[in-house]
Amino acid sequence: MYAEQEAETRVRNFKAQYEAKYQEVNEQKERLANRKKELDEKEADIEKSVSDEVRYIRNELEKKYQFKHNSLYAFFVGTTLYSFLITIFQGFKSKYFISDLKYALVTFKSWIMFIYDFLLKQKPLDSNVGHWVVFIGIVIVTIGFLIAVIGSLGWFVHKIYTEYTNNWLSVAIALISLSGAVFFADELHKVDCNWFFIVLGIQIFYLFGGLMNASNQNQ
Repeated sequence: MYAEQEAETRVRNFKAQYEAKYQEVNEQKERLANRKKELDEKEADIEKSVSDEVRYIRNELEKKYQFKHNSLYAFFVGTTLYSFLITIFQGFKSKYFISDLKYALVTFKSWIMFIYDFLLKQKPLDSNVGHWVVFIGIVIVTIGFLIAVIGSLGWFVHKIYTEYTNNWLSVAIALISLSGAVFFADELHKVDCNWFFIVLGIQIFYLFGGLMNASNQNQ
């Protein structure tokens, strides 16, 4: 009898100790859960604060960039227009500006007339249908070839300008070369140099430089 009571007492004590430990573990789990919730809330607050700060800094930098960009763009446009007007006025004052420009246009016209005369020489003098068919074929092939060459060159130049060169630098070089050529048009004419072809040569050299730079980047 005494042994049974002692065994029951031990069982009750063990259950009490187990329940106490279980309750303590539950309390610790609850405290950890509360602590985790607090840390999560603090982390969310920190992330929100950092995100707001980053957004604010980004907006401020974007405003400063836009302001500087717009200011530089306005300055660039103003100086470009001013340089263009000065160039035009200087060109009208130049003795050989207009004459060299006319000579360049006449040169281009002579190239066109050379092709026209070439086609005209191929024109048959009789009414033979076969000869006229060949003549029409020559005309179509010649014109198609010229269109293909001019179109390919135009596309190639446009690709270099838009993809491999800086837009502002391209405009600046064009204006500077044009202004310099117009300003020294009389001196260039004295040494048998046409200012128009000088400007054209500078642009070709600039495009060649852009092409070389693109090939180096691809390598």
